[in-house]
Amino acid sequence: MTSTDELRMLERDIDDMRELIKLHRQLLAEQLAPHGASPDLIDELLTYCDEWGGDHVVAQLADTPNQLNLTDLPPARLDTVAKLLTQLTSNSIDFDRLVVARESILQEADPTRSRVYPWFGREFTLDATRKTIRFIDSADDDALSVTPVANRVAPTIQAGAAPSVQRTRRPDRDR
Repeated sequence: MTSTDELRMLERDIDDMRELIKLHRQLLAEQLAPHGASPDLIDELLTYCDEWGGDHVVAQLADTPNQLNLTDLPPARLDTVAKLLTQLTSNSIDFDRLVVARESILQEADPTRSRVYPWFGREFTLDATRKTIRFIDSADDDALSVTPVANRVAPTIQAGAAPSVQRTRRPDRDR
């Protein structure tokens, strides 16, 4: 298989996955809208799922929906939300994998090309010179400003200084 054929297949798979993600996002929004969901809530939930796992996020939705400014979710609706979050998370991982595979081929062919990065079913470019990111599916003037954060300097330890925390070994720890 040539890289052109592989690129064509990857583009088709990326487009299919993008549409599937849009569909699942819409279904999730419809499930959460009657409970006061903000437009950004789905992105927040996906980020939380990515960080802590879907089971944890669903448990939080069940126990404390008010932390996300939601009213209580009935068990049947919570079950549907859990399934949609699981599907969206899985789709996002597949989407990321496909975009990375395509970008690897394109970068190999043209190392000067501006790389595209995946983000929960969307793609963006990073302009380090202008310090902006722009989603591919938005207008050029919709670029988001990115302010780099300076690296933190690690604390220095002076020779002969006493440790600030007394360390103890657990007696049950195997070594």
